[in-house]
Amino acid sequence: MRARGRWLITLMAAAVAVACGGPDAPEGSRGSDGELTGASASSTGATGAGTDASDASAGATTTGSTTGAPTESTTGSTTGDDGSGTGDDWATGGSTGGHEEGECDYALVHAQPGAALWVSDEQPVLELSPLAPGEGFYCMRVEFDMQTLDNLEALVDAHGGCPELLSIASIFGTTATGDVLATAFFHHRAWEGETCAAVEPQAEAGNYLEYTAGVAGPWPPGQVWHVTLEAKPWLTRLELSQGDARVGPSIEAGLYPANVEDTRDPVVRLGQPMIVSEKFFPWFGATYANVEVWADVAPP
Repeated sequence: MRARGRWLITLMAAAVAVACGGPDAPEGSRGSDGELTGASASSTGATGAGTDASDASAGATTTGSTTGAPTESTTGSTTGDDGSGTGDDWATGGSTGGHEEGECDYALVHAQPGAALWVSDEQPVLELSPLAPGEGFYCMRVEFDMQTLDNLEALVDAHGGCPELLSIASIFGTTATGDVLATAFFHHRAWEGETCAAVEPQAEAGNYLEYTAGVAGPWPPGQVWHVTLEAKPWLTRLELSQGDARVGPSIEAGLYPANVEDTRDPVVRLGQPMIVSEKFFPWFGATYANVEVWADVAPP
């Protein structure tokens, strides 16, 4: 998505009817091994008052999946590692004969203009399967526009817990139960004693191997962002922009070459299926629009 003149108008119009969210989502479980893996989550009934998202989310589809909920990572990261791989890894295949920085042979494999998802209790996530069955990728880039709300205090009142990590998007290899090759969150709140307090705006990104946490930037809630999330040999990258200008630093986490078989039948997830550990939240009320998925495709 290079021409973005329409995205601000599209998202602001879609957000007019947005409220702070619906009833409490069921809590899942998280691991303690420091990896962002596709952990299964339990599902229970939810109660509370919701809002009608039919206007803002027209045309969106969801799977209702409860797999792949984020798990807490406690490890640090060295960004942009070059690593080394052997065998049938990302760096030895594809149309470019090797994938170093800037060499991905991207093609548009999915385009969904206009509003795609309005995050509510009834519809907190959009999952896409952008490739033909059996195809994998050497590189994948997801772009979309995201209208956020300055409603985090209301989320605490409505759902309890503390929305420390607000899910942006993820790229899973080999369906949504596979390894997380790219995932990203906003971080605007944290516990200070018994208070869920506002903190300096931050963003986080990573994968099942490494995770870059707490990168500060000019990303206050209530703004519209163009989000670019990329998984490619040697790194996961998150960038936020407005218009044609990047806002804040690019966030990178090392991603060593994986066997390309692990990237077949990938799933792209916008949002998050449920609240996990009372700290990983879908951003209820946020709107996603103008979704594009680009890939350097590995044939079956």
